[in-house]
Formats: sequence, structure tokens, C-alpha cells
Amino acid sequence: MHHWKKRLLFFLLVFFVAVITAGCSISENVPFLDKDQKNTAEEKQNVREQEKSSQSKEPNNREAQAGSVNKDNSPAGESDVLLNKPGTAEKKEGPKLTLNLPEKMTTTYNKLKVSGVTGSQCTVFVNGQSLRLRSDGSFNTEITLRPGINEIEVISVDTSGASTTVQREVIFNADKPLLQVFSPQESTSAHISISGYTDPGCIVYINNNKVKTDANGSFSGTVEIKNKGENTVNVVAVNSYGVSSRVTKIVRGVPPRIEVAAPEVTTQNKVTISGVTDANSTVVVLVGSDEVQVDNSDGTFSLELDLEPGINDFTVLAANIFGTTEKQVTILYDDFNNYFK
Repeated sequence: MHHWKKRLLFFLLVFFVAVITAGCSISENVPFLDKDQKNTAEEKQNVREQEKSSQSKEPNNREAQAGSVNKDNSPAGESDVLLNKPGTAEKKEGPKLTLNLPEKMTTTYNKLKVSGVTGSQCTVFVNGQSLRLRSDGSFNTEITLRPGINEIEVISVDTSGASTTVQREVIFNADKPLLQVFSPQESTSAHISISGYTDPGCIVYINNNKVKTDANGSFSGTVEIKNKGENTVNVVAVNSYGVSSRVTKIVRGVPPRIEVAAPEVTTQNKVTISGVTDANSTVVVLVGSDEVQVDNSDGTFSLELDLEPGINDFTVLAANIFGTTEKQVTILYDDFNNYFK
């Protein structure tokens, strides 16, 4: 009987230790404990559970504290630094900038006035050039336009570095210069004169040869033509804007003209053949198989020839680089006095 009691006490002790180790509620598994002992056991169990819960939450709390701000302990302004991540700062609004130009416009003048208003403490740039502002923030400048599309960019920068940019597009339609050209329609000479007039101040080119203009825009020049038939002459006038006008003339290279004067019938054994042709042409008279060259420096010629009784045929030739023109002359020589004797 004594051994049985000892064994019972031993088993109870082992069961009690097992319950505590497993974390079970003593009050639920040990019915013979009184009320105070149950409360004490429950308090100890609650303490153990709170310690385990606090240990599991501590890493998460540390991560949250690294990304948050302790309002009680952080110095003034530190929270703003922590909360403003790089690239999230708001961009400052630029100064007010007003221009007198529409978004797009067209003009026939090469000078453009650009004016507007901005902050009085700002710095203004027009196409990269800084301007001085008036006390009220207004500004005014003049720029030179190129023919075609011109981009106008105005930038206003305040003292904090914030800026405002306004862009405008201006089309400069430069008028073409006046150009009037005078030239012959055809020529027997290899060198012809071209004349005309344009706007004062223009540069004139005749077949790529630059010629001078006078104060009124008048000009003249000499052009060489080389082809029989059509020869093209180009005249170009360029104004100070780089805008040009072109006139094309067609000049025909033709053989020389020739007019011959000679009697059809004569009783003399000599005759004078005369005529007119283009200056500097070569004049040749064919007498039978002989060629007689005639002086024609001034465009006129004259030649005395011997006649044979009866019909005498002559050929008068005038030649230049573009060809030859010929005239047939027939003269009857007859001594009628001998016939009536």
C-alpha cells in the first residue's frame, strides 16, 4: 500500500511537469488546483504569450521605423527630408510671360519687333540674346528675319531659377525683286549686248557673270553666243534677303544679211557691184572660178569688175560663224553702138 501511494504521487508530478512544458492551461488540465493557483498559472501563461508575440513583431517594427518618422523624437524639418524621395519634389512654376506676337504669323518685312511683359526681377532671352527689362518688367527688341519660316523663342527666368518659355513661328514672304531684260531676238554677231533694270541694291548675273548696277538699278553686259539657232541667256537678280528673280531670253544665231546693188544691163565693159551686210562679216565675190574678198569692216562693200560681152554671172557671199548668205547677180554687157553702125 505504501509503494502504491509513492507511484501515484510520482505519476502526478510527471503529468504536472508535462502540462507546463507543453504550454497547456494548468487550470483546465489540473482540476485539483485551487482558484488562486489557477489565476497565477494563467497570468504566467499570458506573460509568456505576450513575450513571444513582441519578439515576432520586433523586426517588422524596426523596418517600419526606418521608413517612418517619430513625431515625438524627430527634430524639426527632419520628417520633410525623410518623406521627400528623390524625383518627387514638385517643379516650381515659372514666371508669367506675355508676348505681343500670335502663335503663327506671316509678314513681308524682314524686321520684326518682339515685345512683352514678365516679372520685373526676371531675365529675358530672345533667341538666346539677353534683354534689359524696364522697371515694370516690359521689354522690346527687333530681330532680322530670314526668308521662309523663322522660329522665335522667348525665355523668362526668375531669381529662383524657374523659367517660362514661349515659342512663336513667323513666316517671312520676301518679295522677289523687279527684273526687266532687253536683248535682241537674233544676232549675226557672236557677241550681243544685254541690258535692263532691277531694284536698286540688287546683284545681277548674266549667264553666271556678275555685272554692276547703277544707283537706279540699271545694268548692261555683253554675252557671247556660239550656236547657230537658239542660244539661251539667263539673267538673275538677287536682293539683300537672298531672294532672286530670273529672266530667260532666247537669241538666235543667224547667218549675215546681205543686199547687193548692180545694173542688169550695161554698155560699159566695167561695172561696180556694191552692197551692205552685217559688220565684220566676210564678203566674197565669185567671178567665174576666182574668189575676190571685199573689205567690209563697216558693213558696206564695193567692187569694180570687168565684163565680158554678153551675160556675166557673179555670186556675192557673206559669211559669219553661223553660216553663209549668197546673192546671185547677172549683168548683160552689150555695146549697142556697134550694133547700130
